[in-house]
Amino acid sequence: MRQDERFRPHLAPDAEALTLGDEERVLLEDAMRLLPQASPRDVMRLALFELVEHRRFLAWVDEHDREGKRGSPPAALPLTHTRGFGA
Repeated sequence: MRQDERFRPHLAPDAEALTLGDEERVLLEDAMRLLPQASPRDVMRLALFELVEHRRFLAWVDEHDREGKRGSPPAALPLTHTRGFGA
């Protein structure tokens, strides 16, 4: 059984067609490796949180670049993308 198969029971009923992209798969594999005692549901929640935060950061960078601004991300935007699960 592939590792991402463990997560299907914890997703919405229509998730039978779930196909994880490379980014999602890496996040799940990191979480499973670093949190071996966690339940699949907890690992999935953490991985999805990391993915959402990463995408928020990328959206901020895109907007910042389009407007030609400089500076750091706002404090309300965690930089989890730079630390990953193990930092």
